[in-house]
Amino acid sequence: MNKYPVELNKVKDKGANMGGFVPLLYSMMTDYKNGQKGPRTVLDIGVRWGTSTLAFLHGIKDRERKNKYLKLYSMDIGDCSSVVKDDELKQYWEFMQGDSKTLPWDKEIDILLIDGDHSYEGVKADYERFEPFVKEGGVILLHDVLWAHKGVVRFFWDEIKYPKSALPLSRSGLGIVYKKNEPYYNDDLIRYGHEGIKQGK
Repeated sequence: MNKYPVELNKVKDKGANMGGFVPLLYSMMTDYKNGQKGPRTVLDIGVRWGTSTLAFLHGIKDRERKNKYLKLYSMDIGDCSSVVKDDELKQYWEFMQGDSKTLPWDKEIDILLIDGDHSYEGVKADYERFEPFVKEGGVILLHDVLWAHKGVVRFFWDEIKYPKSALPLSRSGLGIVYKKNEPYYNDDLIRYGHEGIKQGK
């Protein structure tokens, strides 16, 4: 990971329950690869104060191997267009105001973050609409998967069948889903580690 930008500390401090995940979201943009390919399209559902949005954008800006096609799209029912003030960051961002259930979308997605409507029905609608656009080997993130009173908890643990886990870096938690169908690996492609040490047997 590149040197963590100091300006993101303020974003982290103001980010409430999403704040603890700012370094992770940043590094996903600087270092993420699906196989040998870096990300092209990131979709962020739910902007509010812009915590995840700014973390993603700083990571895109700081990525060593620049990709002119890499872009963050953010959806929110409210007008959150003012959360990004830096003109350099704005070139990587498109804000879409409206209901994520009805806003137009036709792009493949590398990384999807769902943090909008937290009702069971709302999370289910966002997931079922956008999951088909996520590439094989892509990542789906769901915020608040450890809050017992949130509909997102029940949907995450009961309905999603892909490999998944939850990071308890705040009381809300962040669910990480790896969009991969079985078999999860190709045994022929597994390489051993240090010379003379056969790992995994």
